[in-house]
Amino acid sequence: MLMSVRHRERFYKPLRSCQDDLTLVCDGEVYNYYEIRRNLAEHKFKTDSSNEAILHLIEENNPKNLLEAVKTSLSHIDGIYSFAVTRGDETVIARDPVGVKPMYIGENNDFFAVASERKALWSIGIKEVRPFSPGHAAHIVGRKCKIFNAKILRRPRIRKIDAKTAALTLQKALYSAFEKRIKNVDKIGIAFSGGIDSSIAAKIVSDLGGNATLYTAGLEGSSDIMAAREASSFLGCELFTKILTIDDLEKYIPKVVYAVETADEVKVSAGLPLYAAAESASSNGVKTMLSGQGSDELFGGYARYLKILKQGGYKDLQNNLWRDLTTLYEVILQRDDAVAMASGIELSLPYLDINVIKTALAIPPSLKINATEDELRKRILRAVAKEMGLPTEIAARPKKAIHYGSGVDKAMRTLARKLGHSSVRSYLESVYAKVFKNLADFATGKPNYMTIP
Repeated sequence: MLMSVRHRERFYKPLRSCQDDLTLVCDGEVYNYYEIRRNLAEHKFKTDSSNEAILHLIEENNPKNLLEAVKTSLSHIDGIYSFAVTRGDETVIARDPVGVKPMYIGENNDFFAVASERKALWSIGIKEVRPFSPGHAAHIVGRKCKIFNAKILRRPRIRKIDAKTAALTLQKALYSAFEKRIKNVDKIGIAFSGGIDSSIAAKIVSDLGGNATLYTAGLEGSSDIMAAREASSFLGCELFTKILTIDDLEKYIPKVVYAVETADEVKVSAGLPLYAAAESASSNGVKTMLSGQGSDELFGGYARYLKILKQGGYKDLQNNLWRDLTTLYEVILQRDDAVAMASGIELSLPYLDINVIKTALAIPPSLKINATEDELRKRILRAVAKEMGLPTEIAARPKKAIHYGSGVDKAMRTLARKLGHSSVRSYLESVYAKVFKNLADFATGKPNYMTIP
């Protein structure tokens, strides 16, 4: 088996257990690391990586059965992760319940391979690469691979709850989710658009005693840039604004295509502003950046949810919210993690905290979209924003997708025409062909590999 993990400052080389019989490779973060470490005082922790807690939990729980040890250990872990742990000729891989951390699996005639990026597998000749499902574990011995449910998301039942109680419960869950993610973080960055999700993030961090710096990127005059400036002024937070030009887009697009591993127009145009914002944050020494990703799926933020409500009612709306949440990893989470990690930035997603998810999905959908004419949507979250003291200008700002709000979507069409392409799709496909012309020798460096016998 071959395991590939992207290089990052916090990543330590493969970790070895106390008995030196287990090896762990992990991309992730364990939020209850210190609690686990206290409960495993007899184990020797060799690093300050929170991922080492996973290794010693596995070692503690069932040394004779690696798969059962992993399953038991996952029930004690509060965090995001994709990892492989090996002992002798057997390997167990696992991924967090939401799929925040990417994991891909493939095979050839000689071995299975797992990586956090598809291009790592492509480069060794594995063309059929598929995402490993969140909340699952796989037991691999030789050429045999069995996949199991390990810690999957469970759909909560809708509670009978009034709007005020729902808002207070949600607010409490959000503060707890943010608190665990900013604990022991020296420099806190926030991917900021001036909208409700990122403004709530900035307000919570401030209320918790943190000092967040805000980062945004877009074309001059774009709605996100203007909203970010106004909201940061109210919040009293420092804002770093990366003003993009057409020439900047031409330089960034190959980097974004390489990171997201596709020529998909939406993925590239939505990933580019975050790529630029993460780059700015990294240059300021930020290693962790909070994002509001997941909020729209939990609270009904997208315009299409209004159409779903009109056609199928609240039951259909709730079904679609659940479906979109459980498939979020397939496109959006992979994209955002990839563009942030390109600059060594760990993207932290408090809205996708397990307790926030349980709390949000138990709230009646009628408290999220209160009528078939409710163009604003996300009502319960807007109620939380007002309860926290955010002004109406922020709490009631309409949802606008990042590629539109940043102006990147329109600018990419201008750039494609300027370069002689009939469409953005044609332009991006030409960039993709150049970026991935030789998968065995990447222009921006090869992945790090761990070979597991």
